[in-house]
Amino acid sequence: MNYWAARRYWPALMIKPMDSRGSLVFDKSPVSLVDIVPTIYGSLKIGLCEEDRCDGISLLEKVPANRKRSVMLY
Repeated sequence: MNYWAARRYWPALMIKPMDSRGSLVFDKSPVSLVDIVPTIYGSLKIGLCEEDRCDGISLLEKVPANRKRSVMLY
């Protein structure tokens, strides 16, 4: 398998909560692009995703270890 071709399915998503201190910590949790909106809303204290209007989960909280990450191939 071509490493560079396979790498595009594992994008890097870097998030550091506002007002946080310390160095950046790397986590291999199964996250997805649909988690960006709930994370931004959570950072800004906007409660739209609390009413099940968003598909993803906020990455400011602990990501369940048994969560499966779907990869769409186009």
